[in-house]
Amino acid sequence: MPGISRLQDWDFKLLERYPPMYTPTEDMCTMCTFGPCDLTDNIEGACGIDLATQQAKLFLQSCLMGASAHSAHGRHLLHHLIEKYGSDHPIDVGTSNLKTPVIQTVTGIKPQTIGDLESVMNYVEEQITTFLATLHTGQEGAAIGFESKSLHAGMIDHVAMEVSDVAQMSCYPMPRAEADTPLVDVGIGSIDTSKPVVICIGHNVAAVTYIMDYMTEHEMFDGKIETVKKINNHRPVEDYLKAQSRFKHLFQMEGGAEEITKIQAIADLNAEYYGLLQSMD
Repeated sequence: MPGISRLQDWDFKLLERYPPMYTPTEDMCTMCTFGPCDLTDNIEGACGIDLATQQAKLFLQSCLMGASAHSAHGRHLLHHLIEKYGSDHPIDVGTSNLKTPVIQTVTGIKPQTIGDLESVMNYVEEQITTFLATLHTGQEGAAIGFESKSLHAGMIDHVAMEVSDVAQMSCYPMPRAEADTPLVDVGIGSIDTSKPVVICIGHNVAAVTYIMDYMTEHEMFDGKIETVKKINNHRPVEDYLKAQSRFKHLFQMEGGAEEITKIQAIADLNAEYYGLLQSMD
């Protein structure tokens, strides 16, 4: 599997043909205890770093933050799925004959089970650790060295993301490589604000599946409740309010009886709307 130096010559050719541009430029280096160092006017810092190398170093750092976030998510998801479904759970992405194009291209590994993805994650994490070591003071002498590593880090990031995608597609009932997979509306305009909405920020599918399973179990999709548990002993709301000390003011204050009547009316309306009351027939 390719390490930092394996693709470096190819990286250098790409970077010579397509030189990167950094905006905005950060001309003050504060990455070690020798600083801060002002790198304006091509002045070198205490470690010998110049402005171009400083920008490339910061860009590699940004790439590694993204790769670390995705690989940490992938590792957590993979551990969870192996614990739940077993390491021998087969990889299934649908009818495609190329199940893991990025993983196979980069690592040469052709995983058949989700357990096979562990060695891929080991490779990703080893590479990220090695990259982080190169960010230490004085570890790289030229900007193009950091830029080459940024390309490599981006490649590693895609490997980690494919591990997550393949693992969750294989274990959860998600759309796979099927021609008739329906399109889904997205965006704020697709939200019906008249109904309760659960917002999940991020892409941790494992947590979201528990919400989906709960909604399926209780038939709560599309804002509709299909099944309810009938109330056998219909008691006035006043009995529930008396049992809770936080409502004792309603029985002491002036106008409290009227407030209780309003609460009772709301409860009666909800009971009728959702069909909670047993039939008297």
